[in-house]
Amino acid sequence: MIYFTFFPDYKKKINVNGNAIFSEIILNRYFNFKKDILVNTTSINLFTTRIRKILSYLKVFYLVTFLNQKQIFTVMLDKNGFYFHVLFCYLINFFSSKIIIYHHSFNYINNRKKLLSILSSKKITHVTISKKQQNILKSYYNLNNSILVENYIFFTNKEVKKKKKFNKKIIFFF
Repeated sequence: MIYFTFFPDYKKKINVNGNAIFSEIILNRYFNFKKDILVNTTSINLFTTRIRKILSYLKVFYLVTFLNQKQIFTVMLDKNGFYFHVLFCYLINFFSSKIIIYHHSFNYINNRKKLLSILSSKKITHVTISKKQQNILKSYYNLNNSILVENYIFFTNKEVKKKKKFNKKIIFFF
């Protein structure tokens, strides 16, 4: 599987957001160093990020078409590169056997960008973060092949720690 996404850089405070953190969790849990390929698009600044993304798209296309890597995990971009990423996923769909797209943002979903509906293939699995997002993807964009993952509950520790409730009474003086 090709992990085509970006990751957080905590030291430089770059890409510390939900998409990058989820990608890091997926990578730490499911990445196989013998079979899988990592294509990281994280860079130092906006200019080098654009160059690195373009080179990453070319690398993924090469890996899928010529090196027989037929499965991809990617994150849907919400601002810079949304249209290009959707078109790329649509194109690569013809050469791959499975694509997993993680949707974290509501920016492009709420703006009803109809281009997203071209990703309604059976080969493409959409991972959503809430029931609302999943319902919108199904009803507006006809993306029926979706999986609901709420609050990373299945990707974090096996034990869910309960928060302590403090029963501290407030006393008012008049």
